[in-house]
Amino acid sequence: MALDALLTERSVTRAAGHLNVGQSAMSSSLGRLRKLLGDELLTRAPDGMRLTPRAVALVEPVRSAVRQFQCIVLREDSFDPATVERGFTLAVPGSVEAYLIPRLLALLGREAPGISLRLRALDYGSVLGELDADQVDLAVGVLTEGQAHHKVRALYRFGYLCLFNPELLGVAPPLSLDDYLRFPHIMTSKTGADHGVVDINRRTKVKASPSSFTPQRPDPPAVPNRSGTALILHS
Repeated sequence: MALDALLTERSVTRAAGHLNVGQSAMSSSLGRLRKLLGDELLTRAPDGMRLTPRAVALVEPVRSAVRQFQCIVLREDSFDPATVERGFTLAVPGSVEAYLIPRLLALLGREAPGISLRLRALDYGSVLGELDADQVDLAVGVLTEGQAHHKVRALYRFGYLCLFNPELLGVAPPLSLDDYLRFPHIMTSKTGADHGVVDINRRTKVKASPSSFTPQRPDPPAVPNRSGTALILHS
């Protein structure tokens, strides 16, 4: 715990306050840790204390170990959803929010009326750090990265929707794979991906990849879309 506090606070004084111990006790702990690990861990710099390279490498493993220990020691004996009063922060993409949250709220209304939800947009670049910092309790999305302490569960299966005008394209539904790859696409992508979900030795012809569905509304009837663009809704 002392090592985690020192690595997080980067200050003996703040680490002591974090653990509610005296500064001299924390200084003694730092001395023992330096001797045990054979590294200074914290060094003085013009702008305060800095972590050594060894200390930087220890931040995530130590934090993970502390969190696992806390889960074991601080685990509640019982959890009664019917009586508990608690708020949870969920990070979800817009498409999942529209599909899942109404169903989840209905379930909570029946079985856990004291639970409230705080929703925020899912950012794949920062969500793992937000989970580790307890800024987010649960993330829902296509999460393929993470460490051993990031628990992942499958919620449901989903597919992709391709919108196109068969008259303008000159093809009849269902759209074949060859036609799918032949025509240009507009593809929604939260991550800015520049290729489609089907990639067989060549990329699909993605002309634009906005982050939401808004720019993908059909052209007005008076201005027909002669480019024959297929709209690939991908999140």
